[in-house]
Amino acid sequence: MAEDRLSITVTGSGGAGVVTVGNMLLGAAALTGWYARMVRSSGPQIRGGEVASMVCLSAQPIQSESAHCDLLLALDWKNIDRFSDEMLLTRHSMVVSDPAQGQVPDSIRRSSARCVEVPFKKLATTVSGGRTNMVALGVAAQLAGIPHQ
Repeated sequence: MAEDRLSITVTGSGGAGVVTVGNMLLGAAALTGWYARMVRSSGPQIRGGEVASMVCLSAQPIQSESAHCDLLLALDWKNIDRFSDEMLLTRHSMVVSDPAQGQVPDSIRRSSARCVEVPFKKLATTVSGGRTNMVALGVAAQLAGIPHQ
């Protein structure tokens, strides 16, 4: 972790593995000796409904939620605007998305966050049983500095 605190938001449709990524980040943080906290936000509890996992990782005990999002992993763009009030993006934020999911929405581009494309789905097809959300998890872990062990 480059700083003492990192806020990661994972968004996507229900069934895409958003909550799984959040839970695995929590577990990895615990194994690393970091503090972690996750808040889930979702619409209707149906496959395809909007879901977000907001994870805060810190070297110190976490007293409150982060005021902004350092890293946004967008598994897809469906209903992304639903979470705009919960994930403040700044010019210091990074947005990572799959180009196969379409263009980055204007609301994200206007935030001045750095947008990076990673072909999650395509990369997942290169390994047996590969999952898009697990590729995204690997990207988040690498960017957060979570050790590989």
